[in-house]
Amino acid sequence: MTEHLLERAREIAPGISEGDATLLIVAHGTSLNDTVQSPRKLQAEKVRKRGRYAAVLNVYMEEPPLVSDWLNLTETRNVVVVPFFSFRRIAQLRGHSRFARYSGGGGLAAASPSDSSHELHGRSLFYSTAIGTDSRFAT
Repeated sequence: MTEHLLERAREIAPGISEGDATLLIVAHGTSLNDTVQSPRKLQAEKVRKRGRYAAVLNVYMEEPPLVSDWLNLTETRNVVVVPFFSFRRIAQLRGHSRFARYSGGGGLAAASPSDSSHELHGRSLFYSTAIGTDSRFAT
């Protein structure tokens, strides 16, 4: 899982120095049962221990820290976003029209590295489709 997550992050942000980037691992989030979030937290910790990214954060759709607060949560010029699920509610990032326009019923339209980069607020934001939707993940 960790290797797959890192591979996805590298695919969507080719040529970006990981040491100059923050990796955001996105999950739905729930206050009902912390064990649901444990695998995501474990993955973030495994990536953090490798020391490759300037910062690695778990962010959520339903609870703090919220993915919609990415601008305040990150300090690096480059932000790489990798969700664990089918990310259909990217509208929570509303106010960022160039990013939000990629939302829709099936998730972010950008799947190739050339479509995954967005300039927002003087930052480069790289967005991946969900790792759970990747055929390599299921095999």
